[in-house]
Amino acid sequence: MRVAVLFPVWKRQHLAEISAAGLHRIAGEVAGAGITFTVAVVGSEDWAKAMAKRYGWDYVKASNSILGAKFDKGARYLVDTYGDSCTHFMEWGADNIMSTQFTELLKTLPDRPGIHCITSNGFYMLKEGSDEVRLFSRGAGSNIGRITLMSVVQKIRRTASGHIYDHTAKRGLDKSFREKVQAVTGRRPKLHQIAAPYLIDVKGPGSLNGWAQFAAKPDSFPLVEIEGDFPELKQIRQTWQRPENFEATPSTSTSAPKTEPTPLEATQTESTKRGRSSQARRAGRSAGSSKQSTRRAKTATGRGKS
Repeated sequence: MRVAVLFPVWKRQHLAEISAAGLHRIAGEVAGAGITFTVAVVGSEDWAKAMAKRYGWDYVKASNSILGAKFDKGARYLVDTYGDSCTHFMEWGADNIMSTQFTELLKTLPDRPGIHCITSNGFYMLKEGSDEVRLFSRGAGSNIGRITLMSVVQKIRRTASGHIYDHTAKRGLDKSFREKVQAVTGRRPKLHQIAAPYLIDVKGPGSLNGWAQFAAKPDSFPLVEIEGDFPELKQIRQTWQRPENFEATPSTSTSAPKTEPTPLEATQTESTKRGRSSQARRAGRSAGSSKQSTRRAKTATGRGKS
């Protein structure tokens, strides 16, 4: 069984690198079940191309505007290049990570020949830089990790328009793809009912659907605690220790870049160079200790408030 994976990326490199590492991890875990991945990274930045090369994945250059055209270009590339050799089509997200439960779901694919499209019935939304977590359990599930039979996607490709995604749309791509699947199969995608979500969507600057709109509706999107084993979650939290102006750079490693000096530490260094008084130095060390203790406490929390 071979799965073609669509992996669009844009900005937020620190998250995309971790998401890529998670995808690589999962590929290794399902290999024993006879499942292989063929991944196409779709982006326009140098680091995206370097990341694809590092993992041996394909790279499709495409502008982030219009977003629908970007998704469609990547999907058409996968279908046209690997449609006859891949059995399934899967969507991946640059600001998403999966639990080990998702790996177990993938291993059951060989036993689900009649299911044309499968997706999760809910997912966690994590506010970047905090421990706040909300539950999304409305609508028709998530497109991230959505698995569709390649034969179905090929039927969409062969329709009059030839487009797999709405190439004129700036948003709503999840819904448009779902409607196309239903149009060629006459059936709605099957929701995989699970006790706890296997997907975390990290909300932050650059998210298509920002955190604020969900926080404004606490009854519909309640605060919850994360359940399950998400191997990349700790690494995502570590990226929050960066200064606000931190920008990741291309690397040959999938681990997060080394922590840069915080603004406080940089200030202390410069002040010391200028010959600051011993009393001021003691005050600076005290403030730095308090700041670091607070940071450690927030990192150790690791769960959203219920």
